[in-house]
Amino acid sequence: MSNISVVFENPWWLVLLFPGIFLALFPFFRLKRKYRRNANRIASLCLHLAIVLMLTSLTAGFTVRVESVSIKNDVLLVVDTSESTEPAKNKIDNFIRQTIAQSGEAYRIGIVAFAAEPTYAVKLTANTRRVFSDYESASKPRGGASNIEQALNFAKEQLSIPQNSRVILISDGLETDGAGRAAAGALAADGIRLDTVFFPSGTSDREVKIVSVEVPPRIGLGVSATVSVTVQSAAAGNARLQLFANDALYSERPIGLSGATDSYASSYVPHAPGLHALRVKIVAENDQILQNNEYWTFISIEDDDPKILLLESVPGEAEKLRSLYDARFTVDVKNILDAPAAIGGLQSYDEVVLVNVANADMPEGFDALLSAYVGVYGGGLFTAGGSRAYRQEDMQDTLYEGMLPVNITETVDPSVGLMVMIDTSSSMYRENVNPAYMGENRLERGKQAARDIINTYSRDKDYIGLMQFDGRAMVRSQMVPATQKQALLAAVDQITGGSGSVYTDALLEAESMLIAFDRTDIKHILFVSDGDVQNDSRYNDVVSRIASRGIRLSVLGIGSGGSANTAALTEVAARGEGTYIHADQQASQSEVSGNARAILDAVRGSSDDIGSFTPYIYRNTQALQGIAKLPDAGGYYGARAKNPGDVVLSVAAGGDPFYVEWAYGTGRVGSLLCDLSGVWSEKYFTDPMGVLFLENIAAKCLFPSIPLRNRDITAVFTPQNLISHVSIETESAVGDRIQAMLGAPDGGRESVTLTQQSQNTYSAEIKTELPGVYALELIKTDRNGNLLSQTTAYTAFSYSQEYAGFADTAACAGFMADIAQSGNGRVLYPTDRLFGTTAESVTEMYDPRILFLSLSIVLFLLDIVFRKFKLKRKQRSGQI
Repeated sequence: MSNISVVFENPWWLVLLFPGIFLALFPFFRLKRKYRRNANRIASLCLHLAIVLMLTSLTAGFTVRVESVSIKNDVLLVVDTSESTEPAKNKIDNFIRQTIAQSGEAYRIGIVAFAAEPTYAVKLTANTRRVFSDYESASKPRGGASNIEQALNFAKEQLSIPQNSRVILISDGLETDGAGRAAAGALAADGIRLDTVFFPSGTSDREVKIVSVEVPPRIGLGVSATVSVTVQSAAAGNARLQLFANDALYSERPIGLSGATDSYASSYVPHAPGLHALRVKIVAENDQILQNNEYWTFISIEDDDPKILLLESVPGEAEKLRSLYDARFTVDVKNILDAPAAIGGLQSYDEVVLVNVANADMPEGFDALLSAYVGVYGGGLFTAGGSRAYRQEDMQDTLYEGMLPVNITETVDPSVGLMVMIDTSSSMYRENVNPAYMGENRLERGKQAARDIINTYSRDKDYIGLMQFDGRAMVRSQMVPATQKQALLAAVDQITGGSGSVYTDALLEAESMLIAFDRTDIKHILFVSDGDVQNDSRYNDVVSRIASRGIRLSVLGIGSGGSANTAALTEVAARGEGTYIHADQQASQSEVSGNARAILDAVRGSSDDIGSFTPYIYRNTQALQGIAKLPDAGGYYGARAKNPGDVVLSVAAGGDPFYVEWAYGTGRVGSLLCDLSGVWSEKYFTDPMGVLFLENIAAKCLFPSIPLRNRDITAVFTPQNLISHVSIETESAVGDRIQAMLGAPDGGRESVTLTQQSQNTYSAEIKTELPGVYALELIKTDRNGNLLSQTTAYTAFSYSQEYAGFADTAACAGFMADIAQSGNGRVLYPTDRLFGTTAESVTEMYDPRILFLSLSIVLFLLDIVFRKFKLKRKQRSGQI
């Protein structure tokens, strides 16, 4: 029995039927009656009405809903018995009992239990009284995986009459292997109905797990490697973090857990070449899932030392860097004109450093060679500036610039955050003695200078703030973009006079505002006053402290004042490391404003004349491991990051880049927008943090994980829980053969079958069921069996996702609903009745819109035919 109903998604569009029918009928009924009886016209009218009906239905979202009852007498329960379902085991067992009790004698019931593998726990039987007892006594699979796809396929094989069969999947929705949705669709295609029952696994309120462990891809002997550990916890508490190297305890320390996600760092120093299998373990009280408390990784130390090639264009400019790197790496220094002319020459090095090398300095074809060295073969490239490098006219639109993570600009105009402070004490009301400006007082002239400065700024990246002070400080405008001119000018107009003149409180207020402000490269104070300060001796100390924090202060002196006043303001500017300009009472307003703009020009400066600055840490990468603060640099070269997310260091918060690194093809490129000859970078060769930064770039950021000279065979692993897919690439001649042998963590060895995808590409799948480090030995021989090359690639497996904990209940429930939908079934609940006409009804939706659209086109063409060819009715017999 079937119930058929029509559904419109947008029923209000059905009103279009009325104008559509009207437009079809109106021209027909305008004809004289004798012409209406024409067969062509009647056929055309019918076609028009049919097209209107179908197009209107299509617009309204017409679908047909068919609800039918399909009794499935063979019912197979597919029960997830993997370890993640253990907390819900009692509920699952109760549901199985309830289902068996409901079935009665009209159904045959069977049970498939599954984890990583399925097993037929109870075969289909009509004797339902014994099903549950047989299930309890049956051997059921346990373990660290849930392969729903394999379980459903296995269940399908047990059902001899698919059209008469039903599968009920009972699981927590944690699929670790396989593709359950695809298997569900295959069941539905065979006429097997698939319903699902979801039992969430839940997470203990004391659960703790190691999410990930990261180590540098490659380091040298005796070099400290940072082991970065990410831990997730369900509640705050204490734990211990242990680091094992080759199964021996290397370090241990207490840690605090926040009840969320935390990151920790340990260090490890390898002192011997070869494989270093690292295991990180977290020990926490009352943790329920112990399998996810250990995480494996590895560091492989090659027998040969890392090699770096320093290329310079000016003799001697690479000397400081050579002296620094010599202690840890094998370093060769060459002039750029003597650079290797073939890729093999570059491949003997792990990294190439260009020290003040312009694009024009490179020998012909070297840029393409360098691009292949990095992009194709995976080498590392580090570039630094100087008198010749990073010039726009030399770099623009070149292959060399295309490799770099930055675009070179001719100049950089740093963004400025300017706080204008205007003295509004009673002495600022003294009138100007210049006859041309009689009636103007010092305050009005200072306000006009502020207006002129506001009108001078026009960039979004510049910010201006405004403050007045006398006996107290009043902020008239917070730091806002300089483009908000009307608001800033209105704030100037609101400045009024007061009494007393105390600098300290105002300077403290300005300091507090600018310390908290971090949106510009430069922060500066323009101090406008006549220097007539009263009973205030602390302000010079405040100015000195402000300057020590990287905020300069310049002074615009207004009015004649005495020598004492001029001396006081001069000292303020000197302590503030800024500029002092005095405009006396005889000066015109244009001269006063000109003095203010002169100070402004000094504030803006240029990219190579902004004074020393401390690089701002924009993003933490391995280049900054072990570094909290970098030494000052004396300047930088203007550039723009191609991708802002690649910036590691900037000149200031939100400012221009200072060090940027990115992936270029299979290799990496880092660009330091500073010299490395010791001009602006002097402290980077003497300060321990600067030295560590330059070492990190070479050893941790840009080096390939495997030396290029050993890359005849490469292997890339793609983990898929208990199975890892491996892709192998090598240059192969006809007759060459690749063999693979897998070494497991328990010492076992087995041959791996390789599938050749192309002349130079192979693939394989390896089982990674034991926690630990796996070694894949690859051997290449020629057609005569002679050894051509061999290498060992490593991968690590820590725990199955079965033990990941912290399950996303909503995502798991959604997954089970998707499987039910793919299987033409529904999500069941423990309280539902599972059998009978109501429970076994199936609802299917048919969407005829494509059919209607096709028919409308066909009918439209038929209408053209009817109009072009006239149809004649047969005359009745006997008619004359």
